[in-house]
Amino acid sequence: MPLFSFKEPADLSRAQGALEATWRLLKPLLDDPDLEREHARLTFIIASLVPA
Repeated sequence: MPLFSFKEPADLSRAQGALEATWRLLKPLLDDPDLEREHARLTFIIASLVPA
């Protein structure tokens, strides 16, 4: 469930903020070849948690 699937602006904003904050913490810990894949995984994780 990618972030663009949200219809409510508040949900999208909350998910985007969580993604950006979490990515800032995780990115330095990852190897360059994994960045795109791990960013996509994180996006799906956060998108699945927003309704909760």
